[in-house]
Amino acid sequence: MAATNSEWLTCGLTKARLLSIDDILAFQIDSADREFSQLVLHTVKLGGKKLRPTLFMLAVKTGDYYEKDLLFPAAAVELIHIASLHHDDVMDRAETRRNEASVNARWGNVNATYSGNYLFSKAISMLSDYNQEINQITCQYVADLCLGQLKEAENAYNLQLPVDDHLLHIRQKTGSLFELPCKLGAILSNADRYTVDAMVSYGQSLGIAFQLIDDILDLKGDPVKTGKEIGKDLREGVYSYATLHALNYPATQAELRQLLLIEDMKREHIDRAIELIKSSGGIARAREQAEAYITEATSAIAFLSEGTTKQSLLNLAAFILSRDH
Repeated sequence: MAATNSEWLTCGLTKARLLSIDDILAFQIDSADREFSQLVLHTVKLGGKKLRPTLFMLAVKTGDYYEKDLLFPAAAVELIHIASLHHDDVMDRAETRRNEASVNARWGNVNATYSGNYLFSKAISMLSDYNQEINQITCQYVADLCLGQLKEAENAYNLQLPVDDHLLHIRQKTGSLFELPCKLGAILSNADRYTVDAMVSYGQSLGIAFQLIDDILDLKGDPVKTGKEIGKDLREGVYSYATLHALNYPATQAELRQLLLIEDMKREHIDRAIELIKSSGGIARAREQAEAYITEATSAIAFLSEGTTKQSLLNLAAFILSRDH
């Protein structure tokens, strides 16, 4: 399990159960083809925060039912996330993932795309033994995820993208994979409908805040910690909340538009663009939005009984605002 979980996860039982997630994933997606196994296991072996399976296991504790086999849907949610990373890196032409070569950089875009499809199918297969409702919910969220990825690609280099549309795409692309574990965990634990809806609201707001902070880190983060070049999204035409704010801010919009229209942006162009975004107040506004969504998330679970589950969910919300990678 990623060390970052120890910073906010106070539920010892959840920590213990999460230790087996990578083993489950390795068993489920291993292949007799040695080269293909290396490809599909590559991102799994790089580790990660395990936020989605952790959310699932915490959501399970909001109800009154737990069985060991619920580790499999937790692992399945993580697998859907990993599959989405394969596709994301192809679309973003990313060369690294967690400071290592990405799947597409090492094996090519075609193999990375097919491996992502393979992982999606494996994740769905892992959930196939559950009831129709679980399968329908999962398929709907995967569809939302894919739609969000497509909408982001369609709006690359769109200098006139409305902020509301941008937030919708974030909810679909990132929020969906925070909502899904919260909803599945609560349902499979036999939580009441009010609790299920509250966990969905928590997950959605948490996911949007997570992406807003992630986008801020693209503009001011430490590349060593993030594993990503500063301003890479600007070069790729993926404009965040902060950038869209600056594009609509009178004092910065004209120069920023000119910079972003440069076909081959150099380092100095990116650095100047970031200066303009900062001076417009865009990063501060994006931070305020993230804080507002975190407030919505914590308000949604205020009714939960005091204990390690609720405290972990509150700690995670605070961690997302303070994270640096």
